[in-house]
Amino acid sequence: MNGDLFDGTLNRLNPSFGSIGYAMAPFTSSYEGGNASVKKRFSHGLSFETAFTFGKAIDYMSGFTSGNVIDIANWKTRRGPADFDVARKLSLNLSYHTPGLPGANKFVRAAAGSWQMGVVTILQTGAPLSVSCTTAFQAVRNAAGQVIGNTGCDYNGDGNTNDVPNAPLSLGNLSGLDRSSYMTGIFKVSDFPIPAFGQEGNLGRGTYRGPGYANTDLSMIKNFKLPWYHSDRANLRFSAEAFNLFNRVNLADPNTTLNSTATFGRSTSARASRNIQFGMRLAF
Repeated sequence: MNGDLFDGTLNRLNPSFGSIGYAMAPFTSSYEGGNASVKKRFSHGLSFETAFTFGKAIDYMSGFTSGNVIDIANWKTRRGPADFDVARKLSLNLSYHTPGLPGANKFVRAAAGSWQMGVVTILQTGAPLSVSCTTAFQAVRNAAGQVIGNTGCDYNGDGNTNDVPNAPLSLGNLSGLDRSSYMTGIFKVSDFPIPAFGQEGNLGRGTYRGPGYANTDLSMIKNFKLPWYHSDRANLRFSAEAFNLFNRVNLADPNTTLNSTATFGRSTSARASRNIQFGMRLAF
């Protein structure tokens, strides 16, 4: 309950119980958006498709275990962009089936002809970021032993962490940031004011955005007929795949936990780098 720790003791609503799990589904979620796509099939085995999607997904929590209950009596403070919300996404798909080279030498035809090639590129904006703090209530007492302050992050003193601070008065424009900005830090701890003693912060959920994502995957497939095998339908398939073909550094979301002062506001890791794999399958 609000202010439960201000007397120095966590009394709870019923002291006979410890932490009580809470789950309910009375809320609504919404999505508004649109998409446009262009598809073209050319001659000689070449086809191209691109799609652009824009929109916004809003909810109170994006899963039974992903919610942050701050004020059980006022869920409106948790309404914001869904954890999986992607504001804009552009995807491109190019496929090409190389010619069979009927006039070429049989060895050249077997090695270079009839390849199936595909390239998929995805460009999208970053995911929503929510700033919170996980330090427990840390009472400051006067000479009489009364609690007069709190150096922790359980701002409303209800015994639960993950509370939010107040929104910054001035933080500048955080849209369109480059990767180096996320690595050096897009904000710092001092940007977020501490709420008044006993009060919850007013910073909303999903207020900021993480780094964008750009990736290109390549696949190449070649089928070899095996006439010498005992089955006329025998086929040997060779495949080569490259994930993150250009080895682009896609940064992970920055640290948004206030008490992680050394890394707060910074991206300190990246998603998967380039990965190349080969495969072979015999079907008969």
